[in-house]
Amino acid sequence: MLSSAAHAIHGPRFESDKSFVNRMFRLYSTAPRIKMSRVYGGIVTHHIPDGIPLMAQFYSKVKKNLNPRTIIILAPDHVDAGKYGISISEEDFVTPFGKLSSSGDMVKKILRTGLAGVSEKPFELDHSIHSQMLLISKYFPKAKVVPIVFRSSISVEDGRTFGSMLSGLVDSSTFIVASIDFAHYLEKNKSRAIDNQSAALLQTINPRLAGLVEADSPQALSAFMAAMSTLGANKSEAMGVFNSGDFGNNQTSTTGYVVKFFGR
Repeated sequence: MLSSAAHAIHGPRFESDKSFVNRMFRLYSTAPRIKMSRVYGGIVTHHIPDGIPLMAQFYSKVKKNLNPRTIIILAPDHVDAGKYGISISEEDFVTPFGKLSSSGDMVKKILRTGLAGVSEKPFELDHSIHSQMLLISKYFPKAKVVPIVFRSSISVEDGRTFGSMLSGLVDSSTFIVASIDFAHYLEKNKSRAIDNQSAALLQTINPRLAGLVEADSPQALSAFMAAMSTLGANKSEAMGVFNSGDFGNNQTSTTGYVVKFFGR
C-alpha cells in the first residue's frame, strides 16, 4: 500500500511538559540497566503527563543497554483517522527538544510488504505517538523513528501478521516500542487487578494471548508480541504494573500502565 502526501512536519506537542521531562531525566539518570544481554523492545504508557515519570525511567533503562539507531513505535490510532488499517508516517516530528527524522529505509521496506500504507492524518495529534516522540527526542535525539498506528477495526490476527513480518526487517540497532495503555475509566484497585492479569498473560510472550489483554490497542500489542516471539525473545523484565491514580488525585476513573522489557 502506497500513498503520497504533501511534506508536513508533525508537531510540536506537549511543549508545557518540557521542564517536567527534564526533571525526570535527571531523577532517573541512575536507573539500573535491563538485565538482558539483548533487548528487543518494551511496552510503555503514552499517558501524558501522569505517565512521564514511568516513561523517563523506561527510556533511561533502555539507554543503559543500547543506543538504538532506529526506534519503531507501535501504537493505537485512537480515533481511527488513518486511511489504512495500519498506517505509517514518513514525515519528521518536531518536539520541544528538537526534530526527529523518519527512517526512510525502514518505511520503504515496510511499504513493500503491502501490510501498511502512508497516511499522515493520524500523526498530526495522536498522543500515542507524540508522547513517545517527546521522550525519544530527549534520550535518543539522533535516532531515526518509524511511527505506526493500528485502527481499532482491524483484527488481532492482522496485528500478529504485521509483527511477524516486522521482525524480519529489524537489526541489532533497532528498538521496538509498544505505546500502550491498559484498563481505562475504572476505579484504581479494579484497574490494577485487571492489569495484573494482563501482565501475567504478557509474561508468556505468546502473541495469541496478547489479543485477550484489556488495552487500548490489542492490535498493536499483538503485533508487538508477535515481533518479540519471532525474534526469539525468551525473557521479560517488568518495571511493574502502575496506575494513573499512583501519580494523580483521580482514583475513580483511571488509566492502567504495564511496563515491561523483552529480550534474551
